[in-house]
Amino acid sequence: MLIKIELVLDREYFGEKIKALSISDDVIHARSSTMITEENDGFHVYIEASDTVAMRASLGAFARSLILSQRMFEEVK
Repeated sequence: MLIKIELVLDREYFGEKIKALSISDDVIHARSSTMITEENDGFHVYIEASDTVAMRASLGAFARSLILSQRMFEEVK
């Protein structure tokens, strides 16, 4: 059984940050996978994991990447 989560992020606010992460957007690990797509209503982040521990790790890794991207844009400006 796979655990699946879909996050929808606002295009205007997250646009630059998600594009900065796009070099690693389709990531597949042994117990989880992450995919980011751009749709009309924003960016869709799909995370699938084989168990709750893998899901928690994937969500944490994605959140850390997004936070680092945000900090990068704040410090560069």
